[in-house]
Amino acid sequence: MRMKRVMPALILLILLVMAVVWKLFQDDGNPGEKDQEDVQRIKLLACYEMKEQQDILVEIAREYSDLKNGIQVEVEFIDREDLKKEICLGVDKGEQPDLVLCGGMEMAGLMGMGVLENVEEKLAEEVKSHLLYPELMQSVMSGGNYYSLPFSLDPYVMFSNSKYIEETAEMRLESWEEVLEICGRIDGNGVNGVGFGVKHTSGAAELFRSVIYTYGGNFYNLSEESGILALTLFDTLKKRGDVNKNVINCTGKDMAREFAREKVIFLIAPVSVKVWLDQNDQAPEYQISPIPGAVKEGLVLGGDNLGFCQGAGREAVMFGEYLYTGKIRKRLLVSMGTLPLFSGEEEVLEEKAIQRLNQAFVERGTRLEAYYAWFEISDVLSTYFYDILAKKNVDLSAMAVSLQDEMRVAIMSYSQ
Repeated sequence: MRMKRVMPALILLILLVMAVVWKLFQDDGNPGEKDQEDVQRIKLLACYEMKEQQDILVEIAREYSDLKNGIQVEVEFIDREDLKKEICLGVDKGEQPDLVLCGGMEMAGLMGMGVLENVEEKLAEEVKSHLLYPELMQSVMSGGNYYSLPFSLDPYVMFSNSKYIEETAEMRLESWEEVLEICGRIDGNGVNGVGFGVKHTSGAAELFRSVIYTYGGNFYNLSEESGILALTLFDTLKKRGDVNKNVINCTGKDMAREFAREKVIFLIAPVSVKVWLDQNDQAPEYQISPIPGAVKEGLVLGGDNLGFCQGAGREAVMFGEYLYTGKIRKRLLVSMGTLPLFSGEEEVLEEKAIQRLNQAFVERGTRLEAYYAWFEISDVLSTYFYDILAKKNVDLSAMAVSLQDEMRVAIMSYSQ
């Protein structure tokens, strides 16, 4: 009798215990589920290929996420070639990133697509006030608003294998004639004089426009003498065997490996490649100088910009502000191997060669015009560039006229 009264109570107790255990199991099986629902995610899309650059961005994003309760910064890296497509797909799906980090010319292309949010005036003015190159802000301005911010100074420069040039720290190759003269003395099998990675259309176009500038040309006079001379230079490098036509299939990092293996003597690449070379035990001793000049010096400013996509909230802006704090800026500068962009950053430069290079850009660096039609422009320029490097016989005069016509169409498509 007594047992009959105890059994229902015991069964009820067992059921209660099982319910509690089940609840605890559910909570343990989905750790932080409720907390994750409250987390605000910020997505940064970045066009970086080198691991050293990727690592520092991920590290800073994690630190910021730990610092800000309820904020999670996620960094996604993407091939430069896929940037436009990825942004368009994101817009169509309503899943575009909050921030995008890419080349300044590509950022102008995103401006032309109308996918960027104007930068808060306070932040834009703060960044501008500390820039060593205030003119860079003109490339990201439209209708009185800024649509991105200069993020790094990463111009194209020339890395030279020290064994093939005079052994002096003051040596600086200033013209293509000097480079061609040294290339003519190379007698090693499988060794090319000059290398550059132009697999990405944007990279090929940036290199091409930098060289065109040194001959006194621009996108509006490609069919004139200055444009033809620039085309002739690359045709000459090909005909002499100073450049391997396989460069059209190589990225900057691919060609940096060739330089490290001493398969090329001169490497034309963004200065940030220095970080990768310095961590490569096989890399030869090298010197750095501006890309060779002709009528003008090869001191063309270039680098990455940070933009805010439409719909980015206040938290994304706050992370953007964090990336421009002095301490973070210096960490980025050292880890990415770029040149100082803001006053006060010069103190982190330790090598005299880099100090001299930096001073040359500060004193005489030139900003080239940015175009909303950059994606179309880079497609056109890279196509002709590849033809010069891959085809045996090229009518340069006819090519220059055709190139000029296509360039005008591309530019005008965003001017109407």
